[in-house]
Amino acid sequence: MNNSRFEGDGSFKEDEILDLSQELILTVFTKPGCQPCLELKKKLRLWGFAFTEYNIEEYNVAKYFLKVNGHKTVPQLYFKAQNINAGIDVSNLTIEDIRKYYV
Repeated sequence: MNNSRFEGDGSFKEDEILDLSQELILTVFTKPGCQPCLELKKKLRLWGFAFTEYNIEEYNVAKYFLKVNGHKTVPQLYFKAQNINAGIDVSNLTIEDIRKYYV
């Protein structure tokens, strides 16, 4: 992450929205104790996809990114600006759902 976007106390400047979608390849937004998050990461590894993980309890900017994009739950899976698992339960997510975006 670009530390210049953060203030000294680790918080981010609200007037400067970090557009994570421009920096992401395949990214999973998670939080501790989330079983669907673990299931999604397991599937991605099994299918051979590399990904970046953001724990929303550790990265305020990731939590803010989800909030401004209307998400209320995790996991959320993104490829650049596209939310791959929108409307799809993790247990029903298939490799084909990801391949549509991950070229």
